[in-house]
Amino acid sequence: MFASVDWSAVGGIASGLAAVAALVAILYARLTVHEAKLGREQSRAAHIEAVAEQKAAAQALACAHREEMTERHLAHEAELTMQRIVAIQQTSKLLLELIDVAREEAINPPPLLNPPLPFRAT
Repeated sequence: MFASVDWSAVGGIASGLAAVAALVAILYARLTVHEAKLGREQSRAAHIEAVAEQKAAAQALACAHREEMTERHLAHEAELTMQRIVAIQQTSKLLLELIDVAREEAINPPPLLNPPLPFRAT
């Protein structure tokens, strides 16, 4: 009974099944390509977002750095001003003491040196 089987019918069925399998393979390949394309788009969007976040963080860091440097500069200027004020106070104290000593010497001149020299002992 098998001997009487028409091999062309079997070949037709086999080629039909092969065509269906090829169609399924093509559809699966298209689906895979589409999924890969979506994955690349999502990856690209995530990368662009990460780069934007990094740029924003870098700008925020630069702004914070500028503010800190401005504050440090102002603090340094204030410290220099304070040092100048202290130096002026010390100089004024010394000048006042010098004035007091000069006034005292003018009122009570120091004795002349032995042997007589043209200048005083102080």
